[in-house]
Amino acid sequence: MSSIDKIILGTWQAEQISPDVFYSLVRYAKKLGITKFDTASVYAKGIAESILGECVDDRDRIVTKVPAVDKKFTKISLAYPKLMIANSIKESISRLGHVPDSILLHNWNELWEIDEDSPNIINSLRELSAAEGIRHIGISLPDGYNGDIETHNIISQIDVIEAPWNIKSPSLDIDRLTALALRKQVLVRSIFLHGQNTKNKSQKLRTVMGSGCYPIIGATAIWQITQWKGIVNG
Repeated sequence: MSSIDKIILGTWQAEQISPDVFYSLVRYAKKLGITKFDTASVYAKGIAESILGECVDDRDRIVTKVPAVDKKFTKISLAYPKLMIANSIKESISRLGHVPDSILLHNWNELWEIDEDSPNIINSLRELSAAEGIRHIGISLPDGYNGDIETHNIISQIDVIEAPWNIKSPSLDIDRLTALALRKQVLVRSIFLHGQNTKNKSQKLRTVMGSGCYPIIGATAIWQITQWKGIVNG
């Protein structure tokens, strides 16, 4: 696997730029050899998935996410009713025009790690995803996560963990992410806090790649994607 193939293009920035610019960014990323994309049904109210679907093909790998009804619910069964999960998956596939490689629960709450309903909800996610041909399932940890997912049985039910690595998430240091990457596929996002903390970009990106994790990076201009390629191949 080449270095550029470990980079995942994030699509949250579709909320900040015009659809035409976003389309151009995705096409340019593919031209440079990026084949992995991270999105969610709520990014730009579904527009990110729709435009991504116009650009990708069956050789690309897409990670998308199911939003919670309300991420403040302390009961996972209220946050993620089975029917809502099923509908969200179908809607994402329709917008993408492709079956994603992975589906994640978008708004993980650390309280769900001790919720007795969590294994059933994760199992429902697995069954509903498999029925659509989706191979992997997982969870996306929020900024400021203070849970202990490694010690709970839920980790045995999932394939992918998406996690932030930034100053807002001190409990998720690089050593912890490296250890998690030995057990699961770990996707690391918010490395630059959506452009708010871009110091030492090269060092941060190379640190994530050296940990065995896959960095998710965003861009609002083509030159930024060129810069990422220069860093990982430098």
